[in-house]
Amino acid sequence: PGRMSIKYGVRIARASKDIRAGEWVHLHNIRSVYDERSSHLDVMTERPRIPDMSRRQAMDNLKREYSWMGYVRKNGAMGIRNKVLVIYTVECASFVAREIVRLAGDPETEVVGFSGCTDNEYAVRLLIALIRHPNVGAVLTVGLGCEYVQPEWLADIAGKEGKEAAWMFIQQEGGTRKTIEKGLAVVGLMRERLKDTKRKPMGIRDLIIGAECGGSDYTSGLAGNVVVGRFFDRLTDWEERPFLRKSWRP
Repeated sequence: PGRMSIKYGVRIARASKDIRAGEWVHLHNIRSVYDERSSHLDVMTERPRIPDMSRRQAMDNLKREYSWMGYVRKNGAMGIRNKVLVIYTVECASFVAREIVRLAGDPETEVVGFSGCTDNEYAVRLLIALIRHPNVGAVLTVGLGCEYVQPEWLADIAGKEGKEAAWMFIQQEGGTRKTIEKGLAVVGLMRERLKDTKRKPMGIRDLIIGAECGGSDYTSGLAGNVVVGRFFDRLTDWEERPFLRKSWRP
């Protein structure tokens, strides 16, 4: 024990027990000199070993420790938030939408939108994805009527998802001030109705976790990538199968 293990001329580990000539060298008889965590991995599965208890018992303990009450949507999905999303469908309506959210003074009411007034497939897909997100419980869309992405169309999608939905044209409401006043009333009513959203216990396994690399500068390797890596290590400890997608940039 203690003697160095060398592979292709590189010192990779120290022996944790006697190793006979021709014997299989793996996690059961060596300890990495680079990562101490490898000494706690199961030989066959290469997952972390959990001493003094079965894996099922350990996972049950983690499930109890990392669980909370989620918000159940009509399609069965669960969210960790219960937000009202105010969407502007053209830049000319952004001020009204932002004022509605600002005056609402509620951290669970947020604003997003598309500044263009032409067809933009990426923007349309993004807005629809946000509407369908399980953290969103209600949607209010605000527009002018001349834009390609119509507020009524987005509100209809939200309604089909079983979410509280409403839409407004600024001109039809009588201008900026009246639209803001009505928007505040609509948001207030939505927030009251969302208080009745069905709740259900949820945990790590109920989450969909997306990870993105940093800006490919020197700080990514120092901080961002390290944090994501450690977080994914924790997820694999919980028998999850996370994935990370990175676009290739020349």
